[in-house]
Amino acid sequence: MISYILARSVPIFCVYSLTGTVNCSLLIVRWNGEFSLSYIVVCGVRQEGVLSPFLFNIYVDQLISDLSSMNVGCYVNKEYFGCIMYAGDLILLSPSILGLQDMLDVCCKFGADNDIIFNSRKSVCFRVGRD
Repeated sequence: MISYILARSVPIFCVYSLTGTVNCSLLIVRWNGEFSLSYIVVCGVRQEGVLSPFLFNIYVDQLISDLSSMNVGCYVNKEYFGCIMYAGDLILLSPSILGLQDMLDVCCKFGADNDIIFNSRKSVCFRVGRD
């Protein structure tokens, strides 16, 4: 993620601040009024963190750019709608099965290169049209 942030010309002190915030979190769990021992979280982004959506968008921005540059997704009035993403959910839209497969291949490569695991149990393919 640091390389993505640096590519956007963010000052290095901001990068180090973000890295420290994300990588050096000390957490305590409260359950039914009881508190756990503290522990250090060394990876991930807080689900309820104010910066979490912004950091996630930076992380997946290259994937969306890669998909839109393929010219195989769906377009409406020349606007790309082949990839719709919100939080951790991703919808791929393509007018052809082959185009959809190409888009899936890009997602698989991006996931392998960037430590993203797509949950195949939550994946669905839906086709509209003739056989």
